Amino acid sequence: MDYPYKQYIKYLLTQKKDQVSILENCLRLQLVAPTSDDINIIKKEIGAFPSSWEPRFNKDNEYFCKWLRKQGVIQYWRQDPDLLEATNFLYRTNVRRDFETLSLSYTNLEDIRQVLLLKYEIRIVPSVELLESYCKYYWDLTGVSREGFVEFLSVYHNRETNLATISGDLSYAYAQANIPETVSDESFYDNFISLVHRQVSIARREFINETMPGNVMMGLAALSRQAQDAIAARKEIKEAGRVEVLDTIRQQALSFQMRTIESNDIITIDEILEDEDSEEVRSGPTLAIVGK
Repeated sequence: MDYPYKQYIKYLLTQKKDQVSILENCLRLQLVAPTSDDINIIKKEIGAFPSSWEPRFNKDNEYFCKWLRKQGVIQYWRQDPDLLEATNFLYRTNVRRDFETLSLSYTNLEDIRQVLLLKYEIRIVPSVELLESYCKYYWDLTGVSREGFVEFLSVYHNRETNLATISGDLSYAYAQANIPETVSDESFYDNFISLVHRQVSIARREFINETMPGNVMMGLAALSRQAQDAIAARKEIKEAGRVEVLDTIRQQALSFQMRTIESNDIITIDEILEDEDSEEVRSGPTLAIVGK
């Protein structure tokens, strides 16, 4: 199993901590404790301890400091300021876990921070510099293998969310973690049109041999009108390279509510099914059904 905080585990071992102490330290920081087999592997990487080993950091012990530097743990021994800030971030559980999830799909820390600001107040969201320190000391993904990291995520917190993220199912993952998902306008319209297509298809299957109830007809009529607007907006994006944002569509798509439609405004089922077979309303990435 590959741990993104392997250097922290190595630090504990260079302090000659036993497995019980390592378990206690990891639990205190809400980290998964390494298995005994993994501890033995890291011990072999460390190798023999120098005769100049001391239980506390001593800058005058040059040979020991050189050995710590070679092991990549001298910052932990010195308790550098950026390490202490990164350690404090471990205790900010919610924003820390969301950051870890986002880091599995984003490569730019500033982009991650902007997404976090959509969910949290600015005083809670750490700076890019702090995030860099956290990645350096406790969330270093540069040295993990995919197989070893998947094994780690399977026992780490937010298991389903993180595994869905690395498998590419971002909509499910972000919904699980209540993280705002940023999508392009064109992608939004594509998904909304696909939603309408799905609703119409379901209605056609359910009422193929019987009359469609009026409330279902009204709901499909409302959706189809919104889909027509979405189709027009998508055309503008593709043909003119510009977006005329339709706020009403976006709001209704996020929280669709049935509304009364005058009988002379209701689109017939034949017209809806015609739209489905046309080039305008086509299959694509789907969203969850939001209404009946």
